[in-house]
Formats: sequence, C-alpha cells, structure tokens
Amino acid sequence: MCKSDVSSAQLPSSDVSSAQPSSKLKAHLPPHRAYARGSHTELERSPKRLILIRHGESMGNVDSKIYCTQADNQVHLTREGFLQAMRAGESLKKLIGDDSVRFFVSPYVRTRETLNGIIKSWGEQVKWTEDPRLREQEFGNFQEEALMKKAREQRSKFGRFYYRFQDGESGADVYDRVSAFVESLWKYWQLHDYNNYVLVTHGLTIQLFLMRWFKYDVDEFHRCQNPGNCEYYVLEKVDGQFQISYSQPLDGPPIQDRTHLPEKYWNPREIYDDPPPALTPTIVEDLECDADLATEILTA
Repeated sequence: MCKSDVSSAQLPSSDVSSAQPSSKLKAHLPPHRAYARGSHTELERSPKRLILIRHGESMGNVDSKIYCTQADNQVHLTREGFLQAMRAGESLKKLIGDDSVRFFVSPYVRTRETLNGIIKSWGEQVKWTEDPRLREQEFGNFQEEALMKKAREQRSKFGRFYYRFQDGESGADVYDRVSAFVESLWKYWQLHDYNNYVLVTHGLTIQLFLMRWFKYDVDEFHRCQNPGNCEYYVLEKVDGQFQISYSQPLDGPPIQDRTHLPEKYWNPREIYDDPPPALTPTIVEDLECDADLATEILTA
C-alpha cells in the first residue's frame, strides 16, 4: 500500500490498491461561469482538472423502503451500480491517462464502493482520502416511508435549499460543510502537485459544491437537476480560471448545456424593487391566516 502524504494539519487520508476495468458514463451541466479565486500564485498551484462524480446505482435508488430499516450511510450499490462505477472508471482513466490523480470520497458505503469500481481501471495503487464533509444530505435517521413522501412534497414547495428534514439537514447545511471542504481543498493544493482531483460523492452535494465554487445564487440552484448515477462534471482551467468544460453521461456524448428541473420545482423568489402595496382585507384573505391574526395585521 502507498504511504499517505497528508499531514495531520490537512485532510485525513487512506490508501487503496486497485484492480481491473470495464467502460462508459452519464450527466448534466451548469453555466460556464469562470471563477478565479485567490491570488495568481494560488491559481498557479491549483490542478489542471477537477472532476465531480456521483455514486453508482444504489439499493436505495431501486427501493426507497430500504431506508426504513437500514441506515442511509450503510446502503450498498446494486450489481448494476458497481458495473456503472467500473465503466465510469474506464472513462475517467481515458481522460486522465497516466497523469497524477488524487481521489476524495464520501464515507458512505455506496460512494466507497463506487470508488472501488472506478480505481479498477488504474490497475495500480492510488491515493485517496475519505472526507465526511462530502457525505449525502442527511434526511433524518431511519426514514418512515409515508413521512418521507410528505416531507419531499413539502420540500418541493418550500425549496430544496432551505427545507430541513426532521432530524436531518437542509440544503443550506450541506452548502456550509461543502464550503468548509472547499477551503481545505485549496490549502491542500498549495502543498501537493497532483494534476487531477476526483471527488466521489452524491448528487445534491455535487450541485451545492458547484453552487459554492461558481457562486451561483439560490434561484439558479433550485433550477438545477441533480446528476444521475455515475454522471460526472469536468472542471478545467481556462486562462487560469476553472470552468465547467462539460458533463459526461454514462452513455452518450458529453453534454454542454445544463439540465433544468420542470418549472414547477424552481421556487423562484419574488423580490420587490419598490415598496409593496399596503395590506387590505382582500390581501390578508389571500394570506389564509385566522381571523385574530388578520385583525392584528390590519391594525398594526
């Protein structure tokens, strides 16, 4: 096994040897907005490529009832999901070639198994780091099916970024820990010279990473569709700034345009440019509040 080159002041690490291959992949894409962060020196020390890939098909993707009795972090890939990871690994190996690469992975079983499938294409020892900040959004503990269905319906009205699941996280919570990971990643780059970094993580985590990295606003996040199983984004430097070059589907050619959710899920904000109209009995009726509260609003 390779000896880790990560000190205790940086991200924790693990090492893993790999095996053999099998190929192909699937995806979508946010706008090509360049984001130059930090000094020119920092940009010179950053890698040439950053890749974000979602895990393969999991048992939970096939049957959501599994979450009623099994912890989300313990859910395995299906056989098809593991094969997807191996195909993704072949695609990534073709892209990266013999160039240097470092993997970072969510601690969930399905992402660790996806990593195992991906690195079979390297056929040699590779270095990887497990980081809990890349984990899936927490939806609570064991998930009762009827309650989760109701929660997801509420989330579609409330907004994916702000809605917090009972005993779980909101999208905003995930954004905060992803932001902390981004800061650590930049520090890591100053001390290491890998040309490629691959993050093996989850759909919503990828979307929030891109939101943080490219400074997308909340409305833009709400319009974005999560990547499918083993879809990956390729971020490359253009004139010293990272941009999304394309997203790669498991099957088919690279995709240059981002994929949006249906408009009914967008949750657009209504932000006034001028003072809103004064409250009237008709407007208060539209608020659907009880009589006492309505009186309080009108007389305030």
